[in-house]
Amino acid sequence: MERLDGGHRCARCGPPARATRVVAVPGLGPCWLDTCRDDVLAVTRLLPSRMPSMVEGIVADLREVARDAGAPLTIFTDDGMPG
Repeated sequence: MERLDGGHRCARCGPPARATRVVAVPGLGPCWLDTCRDDVLAVTRLLPSRMPSMVEGIVADLREVARDAGAPLTIFTDDGMPG
């Protein structure tokens, strides 16, 4: 990726950019925003996660997607028993 070649600096603090995205700037339109790892993590929303955190929820989601896709699905739990 050309923009992440180390030649671009974080727009906030100056270290080499590790993430680049396009942001809409009022009056200017779409612009590149280069950020370092720490700054991209600071503004990335991690919670609330849409991913289920309990095994039962994950299995239920997998079953639903497989059913909707018409795909066969076999799930094994940690104890080796089909779930």
